Amino acid sequence: MAVSRWARVARPFAAVVAILIAAASASCTSAPASLAPSRSPVPSPLVAESSRDGVHVTLTLAGPPRSGALSWADVVIANGNPVGVRWAGGGCGDPAGIFIDLGAAFESGREWPGLLGRFKAVSLGQPGLGGPTNVGYVEASRVGRDIACTADLRLERLAPGGGLTMRAAWDGQILGGAAPAGPAVVEATFPFIGLAGIVRNDEFDTKPIVARLETSVVGAGGAASLAPGLAIDAALADAQFAAFVQAHPEATWINPDVGLIDGVWNVGLFVNGAGGQTTFASVKVDQSGTIVGRHVEP
Repeated sequence: MAVSRWARVARPFAAVVAILIAAASASCTSAPASLAPSRSPVPSPLVAESSRDGVHVTLTLAGPPRSGALSWADVVIANGNPVGVRWAGGGCGDPAGIFIDLGAAFESGREWPGLLGRFKAVSLGQPGLGGPTNVGYVEASRVGRDIACTADLRLERLAPGGGLTMRAAWDGQILGGAAPAGPAVVEATFPFIGLAGIVRNDEFDTKPIVARLETSVVGAGGAASLAPGLAIDAALADAQFAAFVQAHPEATWINPDVGLIDGVWNVGLFVNGAGGQTTFASVKVDQSGTIVGRHVEP
């Protein structure tokens, strides 16, 4: 079992900002205002916090997220307990996940009854759960580099009074192009398992602590593309695919599969079929909302 490195949390972010502002003010007073170089306004940090069981998570954005450009975020996790905290690590060792969801910036389409409506809701997902309208931030050391993280699980421990930090960036892209300007939600999730001595050493189920920030993506915005909700609408309007969804109760669903590949939406559903056999059906939807392909297996 790997044990994460930890360090005591430095002075609060606000205090650091105050020091930097004081230093900047001092330097500005050393020359007449008319000679001071002009500077573009620096966006104010956006902050969200969440606490549970003595663990505090702080998410800070360096201004609003930007379309088509790098936007930075910092997460600080502080253990205020006299005992250690167990958390679920793995992959590249990131102590938190940061996701931006732009669902509200895309046209949502129509509402569907029954199982068809459930399929659409599950397909669009929630922040951090891999839906087509949410994207993960990349840890700073991996920005601009093609590094794959392993899909493993490691049970980690954060020492009493200790802290973890992560800086990460989003490139302002979604679905192969610059993100649309408009409403967005950014969430930082710490995969908390429990306090040492209270949860079992082999416990791995998480009770995530989430800091949530409602904001807006700024900038010119990307070129118009068929919204994922509209692509799902087109798939559900296809009689063959709709019949497949309605023939399988939600309890048999493994997962929807919705993604944009080479400009064509692939909308599908994996289910546990008769005898435990996995069955899959999908349709391809082009940018005009037209069905251009169907696939069923086995």
